[in-house]
Amino acid sequence: MTKQITVEEWLLNHAHPIHIALSREGTHAVGHYHKFHELVIVLAGKGMHVTDTEHYSIAAGDVFVIRPGNIHYYINANASKIEIFNIVYFKEYLPFSLFEDGLPGYQALFELEPAMRSAHGFSSRLHLDADHLGKAVEMVENIRQEEAGRLPGYWPMVVARFLELIVYLSRQYMNVDSPRSRELVKLDALLTHMKNNCDKAMTLEDLASHARMSKSSLNRIFLKAVGQSPVDRLIGFRVDRAKTLLGDLSLNISEIALRCGFGDSNYFSRRFHMLSGVSPREYRKKISRSAKGNANFGT
Repeated sequence: MTKQITVEEWLLNHAHPIHIALSREGTHAVGHYHKFHELVIVLAGKGMHVTDTEHYSIAAGDVFVIRPGNIHYYINANASKIEIFNIVYFKEYLPFSLFEDGLPGYQALFELEPAMRSAHGFSSRLHLDADHLGKAVEMVENIRQEEAGRLPGYWPMVVARFLELIVYLSRQYMNVDSPRSRELVKLDALLTHMKNNCDKAMTLEDLASHARMSKSSLNRIFLKAVGQSPVDRLIGFRVDRAKTLLGDLSLNISEIALRCGFGDSNYFSRRFHMLSGVSPREYRKKISRSAKGNANFGT
């Protein structure tokens, strides 16, 4: 039997979009899935992480992320009692955008490794040695103490310490030596480079050179991990930047197209419409009406 843990059920039992549970899994754990992310830190023992399509051996020091919708459960290995910190969180309610522009290792661990887990056979996971695991556990315990104590201002402290944990784990992922992990770190750096420089002309050859991969390897890995080709993702970054600039009424559409790496305003309008469902002009009108509505609400 598979159980779905709904958002409503979660928020009924937990007031905030982060919660930590210490689990000691048995061999008859129920398969379940949920609409939130789950950060898993294996504290002790050995076991198996089982999904609807595959299973992986896990052991103390393993750290990995389970994405929403993935059916999974854990079982013990022989007489070994597995202990796990399950940190569940609603990404959309937390400031994860802080990490997307310049935290090396973040995208590799939290976004790319889950996407490539099946292809990599779990070989690109993060594994912490005893000292680094101890540090991570200390950070998790600090979060649990804040959550349990509920002193004034506890919730901002929970968020701050959770973000500190994200930074720590992302930095540790940068030190992983496995070839598959290094591949994801390269992809992480490339995505940051693309986002921060999307206003510049970049060809597939340029992107492959930056990632130190062949064009065919980059296309294959990128499509599997990101779900888009490198060129399509670059266009997505450009459209995202355009959405921000469209709020500046001093810029016309042609100027915005050039500032976002589009040499032709007609091509820019077509790609913008494909990704956003509206033209740049319609999008500008929409955000302008929204801004006026917010201004009126405040008066």
